[in-house]
Amino acid sequence: MSLPEIIEPTVIIAVIVALTQALKQMPIIIENKKWCPTISIAFGLILGVLAGIFFSGEITGSRMVLNGLIYGLSASGLYSFGNQFLSKKY
Repeated sequence: MSLPEIIEPTVIIAVIVALTQALKQMPIIIENKKWCPTISIAFGLILGVLAGIFFSGEITGSRMVLNGLIYGLSASGLYSFGNQFLSKKY
């Protein structure tokens, strides 16, 4: 496994978390925060397919979708964990 193969998912997950946080600032999302995990999964699918097309030309479409789903779920988990961690009062 080469270094770009390790860095690519990390960067994509960070971008998904950042995009989800940016969308949270919009008035319609502030009222319905329950959609944030779904939005992050959608971003993951989109970015996973785009990364598969532009960076890894030899993988199949189903692998791109699976990678994107994993990216979105990972970002959603990071988002939920961060949200719970920051909301605790010590």
